Amino acid sequence: MASANDNSIEAGEALTAALSETQLSDRIIAPCANLKTSSQNEQSNCPYCSKACQKEHWPSHKNDCNASLAKDDWVPRWAQEGSTPDFVNSGPSAVPLQSHFASVIAHLWGNLPAIDVLKLADNEGAEYPNGIGLCFAASGDFRNVLRTLVNIPQSYRADITVTVNDFDPAVVVRNVATLLLLAEEDVHQASDTISHLWYSANLKHSHLSIIKDKVLAFVNYVVETIKDRSDTTLQRKKIVIGRSRVSVILLKREWNKMQEILSRQHDFSRAESNRRAITLQRRDHIDRRLFSIRRGLHRRQALMQYRERGLLLPFGESSTGFDLVNPTLVDDQGRWLQRDSQDPLEGWSMSDISKLCKNASARPALQNDLYGQLSFFMRHLLAIVHRRLREQPCYFNMSCLPVSQLGAVVVEGSLDRIEVSNIIDEHYIGVSATLNACAPFLQTRNKHATIIGVFINVMHIPEQWNRIAFGPTRTQLQQSGNFLQYRPTSRLSSVEDPHIICLLEATSMFAPLDAWFRDFEYTSQLVALSRGYNLKMKQTHTIISKWPLRMTKTFGQPGAQEEFDNLLAFGTNGFERYVEWGRIQV
Repeated sequence: MASANDNSIEAGEALTAALSETQLSDRIIAPCANLKTSSQNEQSNCPYCSKACQKEHWPSHKNDCNASLAKDDWVPRWAQEGSTPDFVNSGPSAVPLQSHFASVIAHLWGNLPAIDVLKLADNEGAEYPNGIGLCFAASGDFRNVLRTLVNIPQSYRADITVTVNDFDPAVVVRNVATLLLLAEEDVHQASDTISHLWYSANLKHSHLSIIKDKVLAFVNYVVETIKDRSDTTLQRKKIVIGRSRVSVILLKREWNKMQEILSRQHDFSRAESNRRAITLQRRDHIDRRLFSIRRGLHRRQALMQYRERGLLLPFGESSTGFDLVNPTLVDDQGRWLQRDSQDPLEGWSMSDISKLCKNASARPALQNDLYGQLSFFMRHLLAIVHRRLREQPCYFNMSCLPVSQLGAVVVEGSLDRIEVSNIIDEHYIGVSATLNACAPFLQTRNKHATIIGVFINVMHIPEQWNRIAFGPTRTQLQQSGNFLQYRPTSRLSSVEDPHIICLLEATSMFAPLDAWFRDFEYTSQLVALSRGYNLKMKQTHTIISKWPLRMTKTFGQPGAQEEFDNLLAFGTNGFERYVEWGRIQV
């Protein structure tokens, strides 16, 4: 039986079985149209079918192949110039120009790897006879829903009810659009359109045509139907997809907002200028991220290409035709809705993606084409869910409510899993308010029923662990032995040295986080607070490990170096602490 520590997509037999039966296009997007499954150089970002093909494409590829970013001796601009990086000074240039930002910053892409909140085979059992009720109470994007549905064993045949709720209308619009686009019968068009709607700043006319046909037409119909109804009453409208049903439950103003967002037409040049002014301005922050990538140096180019173009495409694929602004990623004035630090890769496990791409016969294992791999991964997961909706009854409730009002869409005692994201953090609504709102809906008859949350910003970090702005401390430098095992260097000179900055970024991987969390648990009285709602914090997790973004291997173990390199490269600090609550069994 897999443990909660093994949250890999590959660990789910449902994915492997579904992939073997899912017919998705074998077309490889690459410079060579003849490419099937071979590559002249799988370490690069661009595959070729032959030496002749590679030679023919060399004039346009050589700049990428010879780029200084891909060299081992590349260092950030501040190190080349001998200056102090912006993130140390927090000076004026450390903040993107606010005029390019939307008035309200949205969080449209998840910044923690997607999880399977059910883990059915490891809990109730793959052939559990009862229906399952799931609730994503503060869903953010749709990735945890997607990941969970993909991993449900094929042997499970009972009904699945899924409530997807978020308080941000911008998030809800994108989640509703995702589900409605799955009504498109052509799986290739559906998966391609959804993946670009999620992660591409611009769309093709073919994408927008499907969005208008499957999403906007439905929304227009609803808006016309309810125009004379009360502004304060939830309006429920349903659509059938195969054997499944989607119920969208929104206030009239939220239906109108969805119509307004999806109908927007923006000036392409202006929107692109706004986006690039945000994603490319803080060069020192970008260089810090690039320098942390030490495994597969061409990955740096993939990251920069995505920041420059904003398109979820394999490296080297033409952006021709992507000339319509994605209306769900900008505000009504065409200003970018997100911070420059947000990246699609943060929402997924790179080990899951690379394993799937290596095992799939449809595409070579292009180890450094990060966003190409993500595109391939997304389309396959969406294809699996596309088929599941047509073969097995899944009932979706899509809403835009405060968590305290979930009773408007969920029946008391009906849920087997409630995923609450990090609203348990105090700067959101906190543990007490979250449990008070969600505990009544948790199943009492299912001993595996669980509420899952994650703390991101709660632990008090002792002063001696403060980083970067204060320079390396004695405690941190004592930890450098751990860092230097994985990243040997003799070039530690000053706080501006990029190797020192990498060291400071990595020290959190070796911090005494368990002790810090015990202090937080004690001072916050989490055990007593949980008991007040007839809940207990699980000592042994069955859904997701307590610290999924910490080092799990020790130096010298097989895979330890790769684990360290990936954690450092993808910006995790290891502070993310999951908590699982179950019913107190009498």
